[in-house]
Amino acid sequence: MLKDACLSFCPAAVRRDHRPESTERALGAAKITGFLQTLFFAALLVFQYIAFIRQRTHQFGSVLGNAAPAVQAGGLIIFTFDFLIHPISLLLLYLMVEGALRFLGGVVFGEIVPSFSVFLAFKLRGYRRAKPQVVIEDTFENLPDGERVKIASAHPKSGWNATITIEIDGRWYEVEKEEIGMQPRTYIYLLRPAPMGKILRKYERYMLPAAESIGTIPEVQS
Repeated sequence: MLKDACLSFCPAAVRRDHRPESTERALGAAKITGFLQTLFFAALLVFQYIAFIRQRTHQFGSVLGNAAPAVQAGGLIIFTFDFLIHPISLLLLYLMVEGALRFLGGVVFGEIVPSFSVFLAFKLRGYRRAKPQVVIEDTFENLPDGERVKIASAHPKSGWNATITIEIDGRWYEVEKEEIGMQPRTYIYLLRPAPMGKILRKYERYMLPAAESIGTIPEVQS
């Protein structure tokens, strides 16, 4: 559980190398931590703002106390602007917005939005080093029900979630679920026909592995 919660802050490249115990749990952790992050830094921002306004009121109270209401309102606007451009205020505001984006990304789009600070830390460390990879083709299989298909891949399909529509040989599919398989093709995607009225948010055309087409599976020769 703790591992999945930590990985919910990390970019996709890290989650590919250090897979969460449960992708659903990691997504849930992104929603929860994003919501808590928003509340926490919003509360800090409000407390800082109240303390700042009290300080400015104490400093300029003698000047603004007898001023016209319009002048007092203008002073409050100036104080608020002065507060918002302060580096600490900008940092708190950014962290609050980031938490909201992580929460909405998980709830609305079903995707894990990483923390930019964590992403930047891995980037500065040179985490993503280029290394040669052996090309391993996907395997494609029609399931017995005649409607669904299974694709096993050595690498994760970026963006393959409930929001994407996938075209395969002229037919449209959606992701039903993702499973963990055996090496070397550890990423298994079960696809089902997409309903006609589905809202097309994201689209991708999937090219079948060589010498394959829907309804035919090549025999493996020993």
